[in-house]
Amino acid sequence: MEGKQSYSHTILGGALVCIGLFAVFSLVMIHSYAETTQVTIINFPPSVSSIIMSSTGTTDLTDDYSGGTINDLVAGSTKSVWVNGVVTDPNGEDDITTVDLVFYRDDKGTSCGTDKNDCYKITECTFDTSYGTTDEASYSCPLDIYFFTDSTVGGGTATENHWVTSVTVQDDATNSFSFITKEMGLLLALDIPSTIDFGTMALGAGTTNDTNIEQTITQQGNDVADVTLVMTDAEMSCSVRGSVPRESIEWSATDSSYGDASSHDLTGISTDTDIGVGYRTSDGTALTRKLYWNIKIPSSGVEGICSSTNLTITAIAA
Repeated sequence: MEGKQSYSHTILGGALVCIGLFAVFSLVMIHSYAETTQVTIINFPPSVSSIIMSSTGTTDLTDDYSGGTINDLVAGSTKSVWVNGVVTDPNGEDDITTVDLVFYRDDKGTSCGTDKNDCYKITECTFDTSYGTTDEASYSCPLDIYFFTDSTVGGGTATENHWVTSVTVQDDATNSFSFITKEMGLLLALDIPSTIDFGTMALGAGTTNDTNIEQTITQQGNDVADVTLVMTDAEMSCSVRGSVPRESIEWSATDSSYGDASSHDLTGISTDTDIGVGYRTSDGTALTRKLYWNIKIPSSGVEGICSSTNLTITAIAA
């Protein structure tokens, strides 16, 4: 009996060892499987952190128009302004693809058609990812504002409106925008020729609507303008002898001859011509008005070049 029990114990012990080994082997096999860990990060939209309007350059982050009005347009030309600022993308600055600008009169909206009076669009402004943190980039949009851009202050063509500076930042999948508002100031400016030359004339001769001088006055601003006339000299002195009296020179807002009812004697008192040089509304065509000048030469006692440098033509707000 003792031999049988010993044998049974041996068999049972071996079985337990086998079960134990199998359990260990199973544990080893279970923990050797390859594990996969993953998470999906959503694309957060970028944002426009700041919008600055600078008159000095691409990196200036000081608002030169903090008073709210762009009031330094350039007569007959463009005013260079830079819209600068910072854009941010929580997914990282490398996710930013473009920065765009629309500068528009508020009643036109961001879908406005490009027009120098009321809508400017700048696509793909430059941006610099070396600025700030790894989530930030600085941007700059060059903006050339024309002299006849609609004014929104008193006396302007669009006093009920204002100007919107809208900046949009785009990443690989989404975009967002921000905006600020400004007013467009007035620019009173006319281009007025500096010389009126009647050429060579005979004693007693007078100009007609065929021979008078047409003086073209051109709008160079965004304000309706008139001109005033005054000649402080009582006469044009002649280089050889005599002089031509001031009242022998006439002006008119219509094509006329000397002595016509529509012609007016030049005087020593400032006179408003009421020619009304209006708001320019065309990108391609200059806005002009004309003054017509006539003269009557005395029938005797004058000779040589007769002139005066004291005729003053002044632009005034209409």
